[in-house]
Amino acid sequence: MRKIQSVGREITDRKRADYFRSQDCRIWQLGERQTFEEWGRFLDGSEVLLETTKIPYRPASGEAAGIIGISRVCRNG
Repeated sequence: MRKIQSVGREITDRKRADYFRSQDCRIWQLGERQTFEEWGRFLDGSEVLLETTKIPYRPASGEAAGIIGISRVCRNG
């Protein structure tokens, strides 16, 4: 899989960004959409409950393209 863009380390600490990356790898291996809720912390220290859906993206050609992830804030901490 070719990495196009990674924003994890731009919005959170390294440990958390690495965790997000491991989730992406797991979802890629499973080959199916996953939705989960978890607490997150931004670099400014604010905490939020996030609902995130991630899905592996493969265009019609079938070539591996990447992971699409969408998160929304469910609740501020």
